[in-house]
Amino acid sequence: MSALAEPVAAPHRRSLAAAVWRARWQYVAISPFYLLFAVFGLFPLLYTVGLSFHAWSGAGPWSPVGLENYLSLGAHGQFLASLANSLVYLVAGVPVLVVGSLLAAVVLNSARLRFRSLYRTVFFLPYVTSEIIIAIVFIAVFDQNFGWANGVLRAVGLPVVPWLTAPEWSKVPVLTLFVWSRLGYYLILMLAGLQTVPQELYEAASIDGASPTQQFVSITVPLMRGIILFVLVTTTIAVLNLFGAPFILTGGGPANSSSTLTLVLYQTAVSWANYGLASAIAVVISLITVAIALAQIRLLRVGD
Repeated sequence: MSALAEPVAAPHRRSLAAAVWRARWQYVAISPFYLLFAVFGLFPLLYTVGLSFHAWSGAGPWSPVGLENYLSLGAHGQFLASLANSLVYLVAGVPVLVVGSLLAAVVLNSARLRFRSLYRTVFFLPYVTSEIIIAIVFIAVFDQNFGWANGVLRAVGLPVVPWLTAPEWSKVPVLTLFVWSRLGYYLILMLAGLQTVPQELYEAASIDGASPTQQFVSITVPLMRGIILFVLVTTTIAVLNLFGAPFILTGGGPANSSSTLTLVLYQTAVSWANYGLASAIAVVISLITVAIALAQIRLLRVGD
C-alpha cells in the first residue's frame, strides 16, 4: 500500500513546490506582514507563556516553578480584587457603550437632524484626545473639595462625595472616564453599520404603519447584529484591558477598590519585578477575554 502511495505523493509534492515557486513574488510581497507578526506578535506570546512557568526578576537565568505562578493567583488578594473590579466594569460599562453608541448613532443618522457632522465630531473628539489630558480634566471634575461634580451636589443641597478617595465611589470616575473617551469610537462604527441598512425597508414599514420604535426593534437591531456583535466583543476586550483611567485617576486605590487586571499586571512586573507571575496574569487575562468573547459570539449567533 505504501509503495503505491509514494509515487502519487511525490508528484503532488513537486506540483505544490512548483506552484509556490510560480507565486514566489506574491509571497515575497506579503512576507513583511508575517515577519512583523512573528517578531512582535507570535514571539512575545510564546515568550510570555513560557515565562509564566518560571520565576524571574529580570536578571539571571529563569527558574522553573511549574504551575506555581498560576496556583498562587488564587491567594493573590490584589489579583482577586482587580478581577472582581474588572467584572464590575464589564457588567456596568459594556451595556452602556453598546446601547448608548447604537442609540446615539440612530439619532445622528437622522436626515432631519441639523449639524450632524458637528455632533459626530464632538462625540469622536474624546477618543483622539490624549488620555492623560482627559484624566487631568476628570481629576478636576471629581475633586472632593473643588470638583465640578461636588459643586453641582452643593448647589442642590446634597452632601459632597469623595469620588477619588472612597472605596465605594472610586469606580465611578474610572468608569465615567472610560465610557466618555470610548463612546465616540463605537458611535462611528454603529453609524457605519447603519449606512448598510436599506432605507426602502424603513419606507415600507412606515407605509404599513410601523412606529419608529417598532422599526428600530424589527429592522435596525436585526440587520445591525453583526456590527453590534463586533462592538460588543471589542468593548469587552477594551474593558478587560482597562489601564489608563485607574492608573491616572486613582492608582487602583483606595484599597484596590478601582484596580484592574492590567494595572495589577503592570505593578507585578514593574514595581515588584516578578515577571513570571506577571506573565501568568497576562495569560489568565487573555484566557478570560477569549472565553467571554466566544460566549458573546455564540449567544448573538443563535438562530443564524
